[in-house]
Amino acid sequence: MAARFVATASAVALALLAGFAAAAEPAARLDPREVRIEQVRCTIGTPPDDPAACFLAWLPMSWGAVDEAGRLPEDAPRVGVHLTVLSNPTRGGEPNPVVVLAGGPGQAASDMIETWGPALEQRRSRSVVLVDQRGTGRSVPSLACPDIPATLLDGNRFDNPGFAPAGTLVDELRACRAALVADGVALDAFDTRAAALDLAAIRRALGFSRWNLVGTSYGAKLALETMRVDVDGIRAVVLNSPLPVTPDRDGALVAVRPQLIEQLIVDCAADGYCAETYGDLGERLRRIEARLAEAPLQATFPDPETRAPTRVEIGWPDVVSMIAGKMAFIPPSRTLPRSIAALDGLLRGRIALTDAQLAEIFGVGGPPPFDGMAAGLHLSVRCREDVPFFDEGRMMEAVGDGFWFAGGVPNAVYAEICPVWDVPAASEPAAPVESAIPTLVLTGDADPLTPTRWAREIVGTLPNAQLVSFRGQAHDLLASLACARLLAANFLDAPDAPVDAGCLEPIRPFFE
Repeated sequence: MAARFVATASAVALALLAGFAAAAEPAARLDPREVRIEQVRCTIGTPPDDPAACFLAWLPMSWGAVDEAGRLPEDAPRVGVHLTVLSNPTRGGEPNPVVVLAGGPGQAASDMIETWGPALEQRRSRSVVLVDQRGTGRSVPSLACPDIPATLLDGNRFDNPGFAPAGTLVDELRACRAALVADGVALDAFDTRAAALDLAAIRRALGFSRWNLVGTSYGAKLALETMRVDVDGIRAVVLNSPLPVTPDRDGALVAVRPQLIEQLIVDCAADGYCAETYGDLGERLRRIEARLAEAPLQATFPDPETRAPTRVEIGWPDVVSMIAGKMAFIPPSRTLPRSIAALDGLLRGRIALTDAQLAEIFGVGGPPPFDGMAAGLHLSVRCREDVPFFDEGRMMEAVGDGFWFAGGVPNAVYAEICPVWDVPAASEPAAPVESAIPTLVLTGDADPLTPTRWAREIVGTLPNAQLVSFRGQAHDLLASLACARLLAANFLDAPDAPVDAGCLEPIRPFFE
């Protein structure tokens, strides 16, 4: 049976979203009547006085199956995109909701409920829609690959079962792929373009003339692509620590690591507390590398899967991995000088550290940074859109003497696992998005995951964009900084006005 529009659930959604915006717009490629909006039980914890409402929007699995009339064959497979709706907290508020897009790719916006539920900076006059991109979170089908740890791609072997390198998980990946294909999942239908078309179709089916997009990291890439496919349907966009639509992981990503480590050393020396407490970080790092070259550090860590105590050897590549991991996000980056000083003191016999303290330094047993990521969706996107266009020559040139890449260049594991996932490459790399939609771009100048250089390149093709750079800050500014949330909220209230970035003045590198 062809999908149909379920009026009752849609009416509930529209009421929660605070307003039907009935403005004329061009005919949609997919007839809105082909989209079925089904209200489902929320499995997300919210306060009793602020409950969420949850929906599945049923859409084509393959957008190529939609005919010229905007209809879908009755037997065409479909996917369900999960929507978590947080109602407008005010009466008579704005009719254009904020649509939240998570990163990864592979993370689900519904998992961000703890931060977006009380985030009244963005929600003060609008409802919020948390979208689980097709294949992620509570969407159907899920490409989660439950036997694959969320830590597969973070570069830290100490949080993988048996402390195994990521490349040893190919058997689990092969099994997950086979199971999905056997269930009728077309892996090449799960990419950024399809997810952007999903958003446009959902907006039209709900009857909104325009809404706002807030995307973090890969979610910003999805927002950019949606700006391309739904030109008239977007009022304003916030790109938080953005990943570009053009293939990434080129020489810029590699070159930024040593630059940011050197900047950390300089910033610590310039900070009275850090310099007095932790000394010369550059000298400490050189001593750590020299001593580990003589003999690795011995420790006993609990296996992340079995919890069994396991003897491990810690070498310089593990230290480099630890540094890169802690630099990526704002709270861990603040403890990095302390971790470096502790390791140096241990190796020089100046202090003693327990195995538990070493485990904390190397991120063993803590919450994984990519918890809940659907590994299958992640690989379907990366192996299709980015990896085929990696510039190996530029990356190796940026490696230089290799001192800061003892464990390999960022995400080198894709070369091992993309052939296992086996999705066809995109026919050509995506071009930059050119759009006049008002856009606010937030970037941290100490972010090694989405370097500020990328943010500047994105702004270069968006004539109505405003770029705000946060000094000494890392990835995902909205999650960590009240100033970033305030700027985003003020921008969404008046996207055509210059943002007042006065709250940036006291922000600087901070060390614990």
